[in-house]
Amino acid sequence: MDLTPSERLSLRVDALSLRLREVSEEASRSRAEALDLRRRLEELTVAALVEGDPRSSGEVAELRNRLEGHEERAAAAEAEEARLRGILDDARREYRAQRSKEFRIRWIVLE
Repeated sequence: MDLTPSERLSLRVDALSLRLREVSEEASRSRAEALDLRRRLEELTVAALVEGDPRSSGEVAELRNRLEGHEERAAAAEAEEARLRGILDDARREYRAQRSKEFRIRWIVLE
């Protein structure tokens, strides 16, 4: 089965849209987890200051490390998301141009 250039471009746009959606969900998930960890870290820090519990300091250090990891993953996902948005915009423009070109060719053939 032969695909026209516009059909190939349409498939590319669909694939890029799907990948962008996946990366966006991953970025949202990482940001949400980082926010939860940040809140938990604030709670533990306040509790450690108020209660003076030495066990809290170990948990605070662990949470800081986990928070750093989530923030790095979120930043990487956001960068990938921005890159994919640019590629998707270019692919959509290319698809529209190809469709316009094919439409003009059809009219020429019909005349």
